[in-house]
Amino acid sequence: MSAMTTPSDPRLGAPVLATLQGWWRKLSDDTASGQWKGDRARLKRCANLTDVTLSPAYQRIHAALSRAHLPHTWNDCENDRLAAIVGLAARLKPGSEDAGSLPRAMGRCAKGSGKSAVSELRLRRVLENDDIESLFISLTRIVPMVQGAVDVQSLAFDVFHWGDVVRKRWAYQYYAEAEDTRSR
Repeated sequence: MSAMTTPSDPRLGAPVLATLQGWWRKLSDDTASGQWKGDRARLKRCANLTDVTLSPAYQRIHAALSRAHLPHTWNDCENDRLAAIVGLAARLKPGSEDAGSLPRAMGRCAKGSGKSAVSELRLRRVLENDDIESLFISLTRIVPMVQGAVDVQSLAFDVFHWGDVVRKRWAYQYYAEAEDTRSR
């Protein structure tokens, strides 16, 4: 991963992340046409994980991710997490591979402002999400607030492993970035 180092995880290992990254590059290419352009538009319109899961675009990338994950299979919870990752990835800005993590982008001050792109209250609301469906819905609102400038692999890792450890890391990263940008 470009924005962070991840522990070894066979569920979201290098072949899966490479497959996701390659798919995202094609999907987010501004010059893309045909199926890629349509896939991105459809995924961006998905309001919930059921919408994502029912889209042919998701089913195609899910099949590719599953092949990269062989000989293992995804369980239902992991499938939901993959749907969230795919739905959110479609909302990311092209060329943001080195943009860094979402919590850092949330803590970064908007240009000409002394305030973080995302308020502390909104951060707390995101961190309170216990299930992937509500996290997905929250993050679909947050990503535009940071102009979609988030590293896709970092986001994938965090959504896939969403829980107390990730929540705490997000809090640390958000506040560290907010402090760094305010002190400049």
